[in-house]
Amino acid sequence: MDFHSRETPIDELLTGVDAGQLALPEFQREFIWSPSNVLELLRSIARRWPTGTFLLLEGHGGQFATRPIDGAPPPAKRPRILVLDGQQRITALYHALRPVAEEVYFLDVQKLVGEEPDEAFRFTKRSSFDAQYPNTKALATALILPFSVMYDDDSFYDWLKHVAEPFQSQVRRARDRDFAGLRRHVYRMPCIYLSPGIELAALAKIFETLNRTTERLDTFDLMTASVYSEGLNLRKEWSDATDEYPLLDRFSVDPLEILKLIVLADGLLGDGRPGVRQSDVLRLSPKIVRARWSRCVQAYADALRIASQRFGAISAGLLPSRAMVLPLATATISDPLASDSAAIERWWWRSVFRQSYAQGANTQVVVDARALVTLEPRSVGGVEVTPDVMLDSRRRNEMLTRGICCMLTTDGALTQEGIPVHQSPTGATTEPTRIFPVDSEPQLDVVANYMVATRNGPRRRRDYGAREDLLAAGSRGSTIAESQMISWRALRLDSASQLLKERAKLLAQQAEAKMQRG
Repeated sequence: MDFHSRETPIDELLTGVDAGQLALPEFQREFIWSPSNVLELLRSIARRWPTGTFLLLEGHGGQFATRPIDGAPPPAKRPRILVLDGQQRITALYHALRPVAEEVYFLDVQKLVGEEPDEAFRFTKRSSFDAQYPNTKALATALILPFSVMYDDDSFYDWLKHVAEPFQSQVRRARDRDFAGLRRHVYRMPCIYLSPGIELAALAKIFETLNRTTERLDTFDLMTASVYSEGLNLRKEWSDATDEYPLLDRFSVDPLEILKLIVLADGLLGDGRPGVRQSDVLRLSPKIVRARWSRCVQAYADALRIASQRFGAISAGLLPSRAMVLPLATATISDPLASDSAAIERWWWRSVFRQSYAQGANTQVVVDARALVTLEPRSVGGVEVTPDVMLDSRRRNEMLTRGICCMLTTDGALTQEGIPVHQSPTGATTEPTRIFPVDSEPQLDVVANYMVATRNGPRRRRDYGAREDLLAAGSRGSTIAESQMISWRALRLDSASQLLKERAKLLAQQAEAKMQRG
């Protein structure tokens, strides 16, 4: 089998997409990354860190049907290159560096001052962004720098001339030094190019090997090695912890979260500096890890129990944000009874419905943990809860979608079997589930189109919608629908638009009521 490797400039790949010469084989899955995933990739590329290898097929000979990258022009009849592995990354880059996606990805320059640079990487809905910043001068005046502008020299300097000092020098320095990977021609992606004559059997074997053997070294592995010489085996400690607290396994908790909690607790309740970033964790001393490990494991498990029993997050698929567990756990360390306070309840629902952890979660964790430990009232910023937000894309509002399902669970939503969702069997998967299918009508993939449901088998198909099952259940289906704020009348009429508009209003009203309680 012939192949060669080459570090390929990002711009060469994106230009190929523009020209229809770089496309996807039809068998590739849809683009599923959330905007937060896109930002993570941009942060790594900005710093010129490795982001994996692309597997590409050269000289497409017509053996596969093709389709374009999401948002790109139609491919040529026989594209020069097909993406076999790397579709999510190339699509993410195309969305961020070309004005084609529903989201705009940008650098909030003001957040570079006195904050962690990662927090300056942001996204928002394009329609509202374009209305707020109609031209280059408006963007520059607000110190908002889209990555598509930052990437191109001419566009960047046209933007920069409208920026006043001292921000001009600061932005130029950040672009040239800190985030140089997001300049045209700088970042090169390692690519393996397969010859066009590759046999399907060989290709299948390559995919099997990639999917089976891809493992990454993470921060927990590095800390395990660091503290091992002090006689502390974190792998064994974590194994013992999951045996003692089954919730940790049920929620698929990454043991790194315990180390983050140790840093946070030591900073707010001890003598350390609070933080939850990778650099904060790597500064932990073995002595602090040993001293706080057991209590932090227990506190994290307690926080999951509170989230499950009190706030309806009964499974990993319903947890609005894993980062929210950390402030809650810190509060239980400070005061085991604090979790019963009205302040905790207000904080939870306001954070969930206003999606304050959707961006800048690391900073939010520290701010909220400090407020919960002192039980000081604090305003929660973020997206306002309106019917319009309920009719916005789920992909852009994942935290809200899960939060709505948590709310429905606490308010007595019923499963397809007619039992309360919170009484679902332990082995069942509880998750947001579509009411109307979205395969042929992607515009229906909005927050209001999701109810909370359980399943015992494999993941549902993209063309699944619960509507048919509810109608087939007759009177029981009517009771289930009403428990999930679904109009039975509109459901029977098969009026998706009418049902979702009605439901969006009800969900927004109930969310607002939740935020006022406590």
